[in-house]
Amino acid sequence: WALTTGCGIRVAVVDEGVDNHNDMNGRVTTGFDPVNLTNPGRPLVAADNHGVACAGIIAASNNTIGIRGIAENAIIVPVKIFANGTAYTDSDIGDAINWAWDDGNAEVLSNSWGNGPPSSDITNAINNATPSGRGG
Repeated sequence: WALTTGCGIRVAVVDEGVDNHNDMNGRVTTGFDPVNLTNPGRPLVAADNHGVACAGIIAASNNTIGIRGIAENAIIVPVKIFANGTAYTDSDIGDAINWAWDDGNAEVLSNSWGNGPPSSDITNAINNATPSGRGG
């Protein structure tokens, strides 16, 4: 925190979606859901809370509500790739990751998930973010 609090840095939380939780003080932007294009990256059921927890570790405010995030002034870009604990297809996840760094203008991608065999759709999307994100 002596070096930075993440002021203005856009972090895509690629997960179950993120609500605009009051501990993030309005710093959750409109996001993306490749399966439900009308959903701005928000959880659709109460059980989908892992993304909110991950976002809190990243960007929770320095207040009396709970923890303080590692970058309390970061902007959270929610990118939904799970519904009710079930992962979307590899193609949808690849589309979501590409949206995060391209249209979502994320400078950091947080991916707190795994499992399953390697996927060229996902690997290619992550590899695209490396040279193309943050303006190259």
